[in-house]
Amino acid sequence: MMETWVSSVPVVAAVVGAFIAVMQFLFNWWQKKKLAKLLKVFNTVDTDSSGAISYSELRAGLEKRGFGDDEIRAMFAALDLNQYVF
Repeated sequence: MMETWVSSVPVVAAVVGAFIAVMQFLFNWWQKKKLAKLLKVFNTVDTDSSGAISYSELRAGLEKRGFGDDEIRAMFAALDLNQYVF
């Protein structure tokens, strides 16, 4: 009985290895898809194609989606790394 279990270890290891490889592939594919969607949204809001979203661009994009002035100011303040004064 012990020989059967020991002889199946390489098979189990190969199956586990293949499963891990498939999971890594799916995770990488999902991340790329998610990143592509995020980049599309960013480029939609970055209307002057500067590579940065200004307060006015953020405001325009969020107003289209129903956000109010206080919400927009709070979001921008939380995201602003340059301490932009608006």
